Amino acid sequence: MKLKTKIAVLLAFSALTTGIAQDDQNKMAEKQGAGPYMSYVITQSGGDYTYAGINKDAWQIEVNPFKTDLKEIVIKRTINSRYFYPDNAAYAATFVDGWKETGKEMGNLVGVRFNESKRMVFTEEWVYLLENWKDKDNYTIVDCIKKGELTGFKLTKAAFGAKKEMEKANHKASLQKFLDDAFKKQAEVMATADGKDKEQMYRDDLAKAKKRYQFTVDSVNGKFWASEQGQRVKKDMAKPKVIVYNDTQTEFLFYHGQNVSVFLKPGKSYELTCKSGKLYEANRIPNNTTQLKSTWNYYLDLDGNNCGVTYNVSTLSLHK
Repeated sequence: MKLKTKIAVLLAFSALTTGIAQDDQNKMAEKQGAGPYMSYVITQSGGDYTYAGINKDAWQIEVNPFKTDLKEIVIKRTINSRYFYPDNAAYAATFVDGWKETGKEMGNLVGVRFNESKRMVFTEEWVYLLENWKDKDNYTIVDCIKKGELTGFKLTKAAFGAKKEMEKANHKASLQKFLDDAFKKQAEVMATADGKDKEQMYRDDLAKAKKRYQFTVDSVNGKFWASEQGQRVKKDMAKPKVIVYNDTQTEFLFYHGQNVSVFLKPGKSYELTCKSGKLYEANRIPNNTTQLKSTWNYYLDLDGNNCGVTYNVSTLSLHK
């Protein structure tokens, strides 16, 4: 092969591979596609990453239409799904964790509440979940996943080789290079008039949706507080609180309202509205440090007749 031909082939190959690396996140997500993804074990300490096996349960990911050619990414691992949206409409370098706001009162407008510190990045082979995001050079990889699903012996065999596979992938350096290229490309696109216009239109639509959503919430709230029930609630809220003071030497456990567990330490006080139901005796739940189980025996009936009263724990007695 002649030298000029070799050079031409190398340049063509370089352009091709560069083009692949510079696809924006919407296209990268389309390439990877929906379906099951294997979750590899990755941990981070002091900026260094270590690797182990593959988690047994696969992730389920959806790649849905969002706005025109923009995508919505949905991760379904538990009852509550996680949603991600492009960080930029002209050229998306990452997906950002967010929650979509819709409603019939908003018409055709769709808003998103972004959690900027949590991101998602699709590469050619791997998908990364990032937290503690400050910028493209400051973040933590918390999850590393790969398209496909294995079960039984195949999963066990792959898990044994996962550490070596992950080390070979050199995730920290590879992802950093990918992000460097992506944000460089984003800056180039945003330097053009078309890029600026596309991104500005996207942000304007989100801003309009946010205002409309707030107007809807304020309107609903305004109607409620102006109603007879709202006025009653306001009146009850304005009444002096009931105070429970723990004058004993042990932690006082009780349960009230909508599944509220209280661990009241010695010398501490707790305020309750004076018309909020009963204050129940509660017991600890094994291996649970945040919730209590009610016995349904009660200490106080907060029925509106004891507003402004302070109760010492040592004086409380149980009622059945």
